[in-house]
Amino acid sequence: MECVSIRTGNNVPKVISRLELPMVELDLFDEGERMQIAMALDEALLNAMVHGNLEVSSDLRQIDDGKPYVDMIAERKQLSPYKDRRVTVQMDATLEAATIVIRDEGPGFDLSSLRDPTDPENLEKAGGRGLLLINAFMDQVCHNEKGNEITMIKKKADPNSEGPAED
Repeated sequence: MECVSIRTGNNVPKVISRLELPMVELDLFDEGERMQIAMALDEALLNAMVHGNLEVSSDLRQIDDGKPYVDMIAERKQLSPYKDRRVTVQMDATLEAATIVIRDEGPGFDLSSLRDPTDPENLEKAGGRGLLLINAFMDQVCHNEKGNEITMIKKKADPNSEGPAED
């Protein structure tokens, strides 16, 4: 099991590369699947850092071309308690699947309060698309009750079927 802790977005590509290594070594997924997992990881890590640890709302992206969103991220990276929070990433890779758990130190969120990004009313609004991508690319996704941890599972495809391996 791999476990890393990160504080800034600058480390996200390095973390994703490090998490891909066991998947390559175990020949778990093809390049396309690894790219999808990397995109899901990127979304989950950035969500944990920006929305979780820094507590910055996606709604700010709708205002003034997103300037308040960018400004608040920059400001909170300098302020306690936000700047001291970390994101923890754990991965367990077996011959059958990769399980990735990402936890932030923020207050969490209520998953049921998120708007549906596929609803025509929300198509132009920022927010929610990251979770949509994560759910599209991973086989299983769940959140803890507090809303500060996401568990993503990608199963190795069964060579005898069209989709991912079944339980």
